[in-house]
Amino acid sequence: MVRRLVADRGGESAIVSAPVAARDRSAWERGSIADWVDESHRIAGDTVYALLPVAASCSDKIVGVVALDRTYYAKAAPVIEIQIRKPVFGLRGC
Repeated sequence: MVRRLVADRGGESAIVSAPVAARDRSAWERGSIADWVDESHRIAGDTVYALLPVAASCSDKIVGVVALDRTYYAKAAPVIEIQIRKPVFGLRGC
């Protein structure tokens, strides 16, 4: 999904250089990598797994291959993009 997202958005530099709203910028600069990891884990459980075409959770393993269709990608891609941008943006000022 990440490789596809990067290709669809025109490369890594296009993702990390996209404009960021002032409200988001302020929040992202205050957050730490640990905050990002915790948030990403929560999003996986609450959002990403919920979008899958089969029942799944962090503790339940999926048996077999699950095909992810365009609808899944369309819903998940914006969430993935934001999570990719957060630590990169936050580290720019270091």
